Amino acid sequence: MKTSAKAKIISVVLSIAMIASVATQAFAAVPSGTAASTAIVSLKTNNHVDPLNVDDTTPTFSWQMQSNVIGAMQSAYQIVVTDPNGSTVWDSGKQYDSASAAVEYAGDALSPTTTYSWTVTVWDTAGNSYTSEPASFETGFMDTTIDAWDGAQWIGTQERNLDATSLYIFNMGYKLRLVPETTKASFIFGADDFRLTNKYLSELLTGTENYIRVELDITDMTEEGGAKLNIYRPGYSQTNADPDVPYLTISAESGSNIDEILTYANRYDTHSFDFTVNASSISLKIDGTQLQLSGGSRPTTSFKVKDGETGNNYNTYPDLNQIGFQADPGQVAVFSDLYVANFDLWASDKVGARLFDSETGATYSIFDGIKGVSHTGNELFINGGLTGVFGYADPSYGSVPMLRTEINASKEIADARLFVTAHGIYEMYINGERVGEDYFNPGVSEYEKNLRYTAYDVTSMLNQGVNAVGALLGPGWWSDSMSYTPDNYNYYGDQQALLAKMVVKYTDGTSDTFVTNPDTWTTSNESPIRYSSFFQGERYDATMEAAVEGWNTAGFDASDWVNASVIETREKFANAALTGDENDPGRVAEVVDSTYVGESKEGSGSYIYDMGTNMLGIPQITIPEGYASEGQEVIIRYAEVFYPELDEYVEQGVDGLLMVENYRAALSTDFYTCKDGAQTIQPTFTYHGYRYLEITGLDKPLPAECVKSLSLSSIEEMTGSYNSSNELVNQLFKNVQRSQYSNFLSLPTDCPQRNERMGWLGDAQVFARTASYNADVSNIYQSFLDIIRDDQTEEGHISVYAPSYGGSGFWSGTSWQSAIAIIPYQMYMQTGNTDIIRENIDAMYSYLGYLAAAPLSEAAPHLTSRAGFLADWLSIDSTDSNLINNAVYVYTMDIFVQMANVIGDERAAELAERYEAAKAEWNALYIDPETGRTTDHTQASYATPLMYGVINDEYVEKAAANLVDTVENPQNPEVKPYTITTGFSGTPFIVPSLTNYGYVDDAYKMLEQTEYASWLYPVTQGATSIWERWNSYTLEGGFNGNNSMNSFNHYSLGAIAEWMYGYQLGITNAEGVAAYKEFVLQPTVGGSFTFANGSFDSKYGTIESGWTAADGAMDSYSATVPANTTATLYLPVSEEATANFADVDGITYLGRTTHNNQSVAAFKLVAGEYSFNLVDGKLVASVADGYVSGPDIGKDILRKTIAYAQEQKADPSFENVIPMVQESFNAALENAIAVEANPAADKDMVYNAWTTLMNEIHKLGFVKGDKTNLEKLILAGDGILVDIDNYIEDGKQEFTDALAAAKVVFNDPNALEGEVTEASDRLLDSMVNLRLKADKSLLGKTIEAANSIDTAVYTLESVNVFNTAKAEAEAIYNDDAYDRDQAAINAATNKLQDAIDGLVPIDSSTDLDANTSTPDVPVQGDATATATTGTSTPKTGETAPAAIAVAMLALAGAAAVLGKKNRK
Repeated sequence: MKTSAKAKIISVVLSIAMIASVATQAFAAVPSGTAASTAIVSLKTNNHVDPLNVDDTTPTFSWQMQSNVIGAMQSAYQIVVTDPNGSTVWDSGKQYDSASAAVEYAGDALSPTTTYSWTVTVWDTAGNSYTSEPASFETGFMDTTIDAWDGAQWIGTQERNLDATSLYIFNMGYKLRLVPETTKASFIFGADDFRLTNKYLSELLTGTENYIRVELDITDMTEEGGAKLNIYRPGYSQTNADPDVPYLTISAESGSNIDEILTYANRYDTHSFDFTVNASSISLKIDGTQLQLSGGSRPTTSFKVKDGETGNNYNTYPDLNQIGFQADPGQVAVFSDLYVANFDLWASDKVGARLFDSETGATYSIFDGIKGVSHTGNELFINGGLTGVFGYADPSYGSVPMLRTEINASKEIADARLFVTAHGIYEMYINGERVGEDYFNPGVSEYEKNLRYTAYDVTSMLNQGVNAVGALLGPGWWSDSMSYTPDNYNYYGDQQALLAKMVVKYTDGTSDTFVTNPDTWTTSNESPIRYSSFFQGERYDATMEAAVEGWNTAGFDASDWVNASVIETREKFANAALTGDENDPGRVAEVVDSTYVGESKEGSGSYIYDMGTNMLGIPQITIPEGYASEGQEVIIRYAEVFYPELDEYVEQGVDGLLMVENYRAALSTDFYTCKDGAQTIQPTFTYHGYRYLEITGLDKPLPAECVKSLSLSSIEEMTGSYNSSNELVNQLFKNVQRSQYSNFLSLPTDCPQRNERMGWLGDAQVFARTASYNADVSNIYQSFLDIIRDDQTEEGHISVYAPSYGGSGFWSGTSWQSAIAIIPYQMYMQTGNTDIIRENIDAMYSYLGYLAAAPLSEAAPHLTSRAGFLADWLSIDSTDSNLINNAVYVYTMDIFVQMANVIGDERAAELAERYEAAKAEWNALYIDPETGRTTDHTQASYATPLMYGVINDEYVEKAAANLVDTVENPQNPEVKPYTITTGFSGTPFIVPSLTNYGYVDDAYKMLEQTEYASWLYPVTQGATSIWERWNSYTLEGGFNGNNSMNSFNHYSLGAIAEWMYGYQLGITNAEGVAAYKEFVLQPTVGGSFTFANGSFDSKYGTIESGWTAADGAMDSYSATVPANTTATLYLPVSEEATANFADVDGITYLGRTTHNNQSVAAFKLVAGEYSFNLVDGKLVASVADGYVSGPDIGKDILRKTIAYAQEQKADPSFENVIPMVQESFNAALENAIAVEANPAADKDMVYNAWTTLMNEIHKLGFVKGDKTNLEKLILAGDGILVDIDNYIEDGKQEFTDALAAAKVVFNDPNALEGEVTEASDRLLDSMVNLRLKADKSLLGKTIEAANSIDTAVYTLESVNVFNTAKAEAEAIYNDDAYDRDQAAINAATNKLQDAIDGLVPIDSSTDLDANTSTPDVPVQGDATATATTGTSTPKTGETAPAAIAVAMLALAGAAAVLGKKNRK
C-alpha cells in the first residue's frame, strides 16, 4: 500500500519539527555600565489617577511602559482587580495584547461606593514580567436618583441677594398717586453708576452725577389729554443730558398711547408703573397696558438712555444701581408697592421673585436718610416742601448663601467620604479647612438632564468628636447670567442649593451618615461675599469678616443663624440624573506675575497692571497696610487691550484707557471694601478674561509684586511643546496654548471674557485635534459631548452651542453641529478609547438622519438643505455655506462609517452607501470636472473639502493647484498674496492641504506671512493669545468698528498648531491606527526655519521630533519613540544620502518612497531615542546615550527565513506545488511577516513563526502531478462505461473501481506525480483486461430458423442429426456459462446450420414445392453473418478490440501504452 501525500507531509513536518526544536535563542549583551530599566507607570482608571466617583459599570484602565531598552514592547498583560477585602473581582488572565490604553473592565459587577485596587503585570517580548504599583478607583453611587443620597435634601436660603450695581435685566415697578394740585413727580433709578461717576471708567467720559429720572407730568393736561412722561438722563451722555431738560418726552404728540391710559378724569388716581429693563432696553406698562412711544402698525414700545447701539452685544446702561425720588417744591406724591424683581423667563409675565419691596431685601428703610421721604407700611410719601425732594439709595442686599452644620464622629475614624453637588457652585469646608482645590464644582452640564457630583476623601480632615462642616454657594452656571442672551438670566433657577452626604466609617466596622436637611443645617446671608457672578464679577466686604470669623469651625456661635430652607427646583429641571463627575475640574494652572504700567490717565487714580499675557483667571492682590483705610472701596476692572493712540481714540479722549466695550453686557468688575490692616483680594465665585488689570480706589499704586493673577483652567498642564528658529512662530504657539488654557474651564468655550463664554460647537470641533496635541482633553470633551447629546432634539437636531438653554434659535451650520461626530472621531484617533464612539454613535446617526430628511434638491437628494449658514465664519472672502457645510456633511458620513466599523455597528453599510452618493453629488454640484475648480474659487472652498477627502480622486490634484492659485493670486484686490481669506471652517486646513499635495513652499509662505491677514500679524501687534477676528485690531483701522464683537482670546484660528505638530514636526497617526500605538513621523522642512522641535504626550508616552536645516534642506533629525510603540519615519533626504545606509539597533531602512507627495526615505523605528545626521552627504543614524539593546528574540533568523521563503515563492516552480502546500506555505509566510513587523511579538511567537515557515519550505517538494494523460484515459473510460453491459463480469468491477479512483485523483488538486501515475496505470490495465461477452445473436437466429422447419418431410436419419444439433444449440444458447465461450457458440451455430443444411427430404428425387423447401437461414460467409460474428469475432479470452482501440487512441499511440506497461 502506497503512502498518501498527506501522510508524507506529516512525516516531513515531524522530522523538520524535530530538527527545529533543537534551535537555541541568543540575546545581545547589555552594554557595559548601562543597566536595562523598565517600569509600568501612569496607571489611570477612566483617564483619572485614583478617581473617587466612578459611576461606570465597566471602567477602562490604562498604563504606560517606561523603558531604556531599545524596542521595548509589551507582549502581554494581566490586570487583577481586588475589592476592599482583597478578594479578586477580575483577573483578566494573561492577554497576549500590546494595548495599554482604554482596556475595559470585564469582571464581577462592581458595588457602589466601594474602593477597588488594581495592578497590571506586563510581559515584554523577551518574556520578562513587570508588575505595577497598585492603583485604585472608587465607585460612586451607581444610582442616578436622589434615593442614593439617604434622605439628603436640597437646602439653601429663601432670601435672594441683590447687587444693584450689576443688575442689568430686571423688573421694577411702583404705584403712584399724585396728590391733587400736584402736577409732577419722578422716580429715579440707575443712579450713581460707578462707570459714569468716574470719567475714566467708561468710554462715555462723563464723570458726573448720573441717574435716570422718569417724571409723570400732568401740568398741561386737559380733558382732551396731555399726560407726559419726561425722561432725564444726566451723566449718561455728553449731550442732551441736562438734569432739568428731558432728553425724551413720551406723549400723544409723539404718537404714544399714553392719553388712552392716563386721562384727565383719572389723573389723581393711583396708577401702576411696571418697568422691564433688559440690557439697556426699557419698556413700561402703565396700569397693565403696554406704553407705546410711537404709533403705526409697529409701534415702538421701548426706549434707551445710552447713545449708539445697545443690547446684549454692548455695555449695558442703565443697570439698576440706586433708586429714589424727585419732586419739585410744593409737589406731593404717594408711591406704593415699590419693588424690584427678578426677570423670570418661565413666568407668564416674565416677573420673578421680588428682590426689594417694603418687606423684602433692604426694604424701604434705605430711604430713611432722604429729606422729604417717609414711609409707612407699603407707602412712601414724597413731599417737596419748600426745597423739593431729590435723593436715591442703594437697594443692594444679602450675600451668597453660607451654610453650616456640626456633626459628631463618635468613634475612631477609619475612613470618610463627602459627596457634594449644588444648584450653582460651591466651596466646602471642614473644621475651617477648604475641601479640595477645585474651582467651580460641580461644573457645567445640561442641568435639565444631568447634574454631576464630586466625591472627596475627607478622612484626614475629621476629628473624633464634634466637627464643623460649612458651605458657600455661588450662582455659577445655574443662576445669574450665562449666555449672550439676556433672557437666559436665572435660566435654571434664581436660588442656589446644596446637596451633600457624608459617610464616616469607624474602625469597629460601623458607620454614620450625615446629609443636608433643614433640621441640622443653618444659614446666614451675612457672608463677606455680598454678590458673585461669572459675568458681572464679585463684591466683597472685608469689614464683615470679623462677624463670621470661624463660621466653619466647631463651636462657632451661630445663634443668629436660621435654619436652612428646602429649595424647590423648577419642575423642568427637577429630575436630572445625578452622576459622578469625571470631567477635569477647574484648577490653578499658573500664578502669573504682573508689571506695573501706570495710571490710565494722569490723576485718574486708576492703576493698570499688565499680566504679560491674555488669560482666564482671578486676581490675587495683596494690599499692605498704608494703601487703603477701612471702608475704602477698591474697584478692579479687567481688559484685554487699551484704546491705542490712534487719531480716532485720541480725539475721543479714550486713548490709554481700558477697552471694555468688547465685554459687552458682562460688567466683569470686582468691588472690594477694605478692612483695617493688610489684606488680600482674591475672588471666590467669579473669573475674568483679561491681560490688563486696573485698580481704582487705593491711596497709591501697589508694587507690581503685590499684584498677581491665578490662571484657572480645567487643563492643569500643557504637555505638548514646540520651539523653532522663528520667534514669531514660537509666540504664535504660546498664544495658541494660552487661548486653550483660557477657554477650557469645565467645557470648551469660545471666549473667557464677554457675556458669552459658551460652548460653541464649531470652535470646539475645528480645534479638537490641536487641543489634544497640546494637552489631555479627552475628559473635558467627553463631558462636553454629554451636554451636546442632552440638548439634542428627538428629531436629531443639534444646537450650535451647548448648553443651548432651550435651543440655539436660527443659528445653524453643519460645520458646528457635526461636532457630534468630528470630536468623537478626533478623540478616538488621539486616545484609542472606543467608549467615546459608543456613547455618541446613536446621536451621530440621529443627526445625520435629521440632515438626510431635508434633501438639498432633486439633483442632489443625498445632500441636505439643512446645512445652515454657519460655515466659514468671520472670513475675509465669503464662500457658499452650502458648499462648505455639505462637504462637512459628506465627511461626517465618512467618519461615521469608520467609527461604526470600529465598534461593529451594522449601520456602517447604510451610511457608506449614502456617503458615496452624497460625495458624487457634491462633486457634480461644486466641481468643474475639466479644471477641478470650485464654484466659488476661494481658499476655503478648496481647503475644507480637500482636507476632508470630499473631492473625487480624479480632481484632487487640480483642486490643490487651484488652492495654490487662490493663495498666490487672490481674487480680492484688497488681499495680498499668501495672506489668509478663510474663517473658522477653512483656516485649519489651508496649510495642511497645501502640504498634503506637495506645496510645502507655499505652506511655509502662509505660515510666515506677517502682513494682514495672517497668523503672525497679531503677533507683530503684541498679541499673547489668538484673536477672534483677523481684523480684531489693525494698525490702519484700530478695532475696525468691531469694538463690541471682538474677542482677543478665541482659540479657533489657532488650529494652525495642528499643522505645527502634525506636519512641521511630523507627529501624526498611522492610517487607521488610533492612540499612536503605531504612528508616523514626517518632519517637513521649509521657509526660513533652521530648526524646529517639540513633543506630544500620547497615551503611550511622550513622542519627540526635531530637526535642523540649512539652506532649506534638512541636515539632522532626532526622534523619541515611546516604549510599546513603533513609528514609520519619512525623512526628506536625497537618494544619495541614503545610499548604503547602515541600519542601527532600532532603525530599519525601508527604502525610498513618496509620501504626502514628497520623495522621502522611509525607516521603521522601534522604541528608543534616535539621531540622524548628514555627514559628508551621507545619512548616519545613532542611538541616544542611556539606551541599551533589547534581547535578541530571534528576529534575525526569522528575517532570513522570510527572505528565503520569498525567494522560493518567486520561483516559477512554485506554481507546480500542490495547492494544499501553497496555502499552508502562504499562511505561514504571512504570519511570519506579521510577527516580524509586530514589535510586540515575544520570543515564543518569533520562534513559532520561523520554525513553522521552515517546515513549509521543506514541503515545497510536493509538486502536482501531470494529469494530461489521466484526463484522456478518464474520458475514454467514460465512453466504455456507457456500453459496460456488453462486457463479461470478469474485469468489469476492476475497471469501474479504477475509473472512480482515477477521477478522485484527477479532482484532487493536491495529487502528487506518483499518485497520478498510479491512477493512470491502474485505469489503463483495467481497460486492457476488459472482455466483451460472447455473441449469441447468430445462434439465436439459427435456432429460430430451425424451430420453423417441418421435420415430417425429411428423412428420419437427417432429422435425428438435426434434432441433436438443435438440442445442443439450445442448451448452449440458454447456458450463461457459454457467454465467455464464443468458440462453442460458433461451433453450435455451425453444427445446427450444417444439420439444417443436411436435412434430406423423404423423396429426394422429387422437386420440392414451396412448402417443403429449406428455410431461409443465415449461412456462414453471408454478408449478414459476417457483420455479426464473422471471422474477426474475437474468441473467448481475447481482449475486446474496441477497448484496446479506445485506450490506444486515448494515449495517443501504442508507444504510450507500451511505455506505461513497461514501467509497471
